[in-house]
Amino acid sequence: MTNRIADLRLEQFEVNQQRDALFQSDAFVAKLEEGHSSEVNDEVHAALLEVIDMRRELLDQFNKQLGNQLMMAINLQINQQQLMSVSSSLKEILTQQIFWVNSNNRWTGSGLRPSRRR
Repeated sequence: MTNRIADLRLEQFEVNQQRDALFQSDAFVAKLEEGHSSEVNDEVHAALLEVIDMRRELLDQFNKQLGNQLMMAINLQINQQQLMSVSSSLKEILTQQIFWVNSNNRWTGSGLRPSRRR
């Protein structure tokens, strides 16, 4: 689970970097249009800006989903640790109880059968 949490954090960092680069959409579109000035007109430029805005929104939604997955993975890890702690504690308690139950059995004089009296 620790590796999954680390992977989610790294992926979220990379998505944030991509999304942040798109906040300067004019500069990003200018870089895309570089070398294609003869093919680019106002309609193409506007369409590219729309695509960049949509991509930024999608990356933002993806980032939120990664955040939710990260939170759930961390909660799962905490729950697993708590479960292991409780399980270990119960095992120790049961081991002690079984020891005391077995050591409190009374034996008959012949020593072959435990008596039912306490």
